[in-house]
Amino acid sequence: MFGGTANLTVRSPLGLFLRIFAWILNILFSVLEDVYNSRFVDTASGWFACADSDVESLHVYFRPVRLKSSRKPQVVSEFGGYTWKEPGHIFNPEKSYGYRSFRDKQAFMDALEMLYREQILPAK
Repeated sequence: MFGGTANLTVRSPLGLFLRIFAWILNILFSVLEDVYNSRFVDTASGWFACADSDVESLHVYFRPVRLKSSRKPQVVSEFGGYTWKEPGHIFNPEKSYGYRSFRDKQAFMDALEMLYREQILPAK
């Protein structure tokens, strides 16, 4: 079928099919591109301000959150650094990443709630 004898001219059935298929792919690509480009971009989360970023991404540890004047929406994308190992949901039981670890779930939940109440919710 796709050998040297395949008729791919504009008016052949296969040629028409391929043109229609390419047209549909073009429309699909255009729609998917619009959806993809509708997301917001956080180019350098927390490290430094970047002109290409749609938001100002803040990483706040060891201090209360203070929002500064900004031309972009501000996102507190990381804060607290609290960690608790949920049994059965640990990738590496030997290692942990965080700035404050908890041995039981209730202590973790209490500290996290206090963190939200005292540092995140009152942020201005």
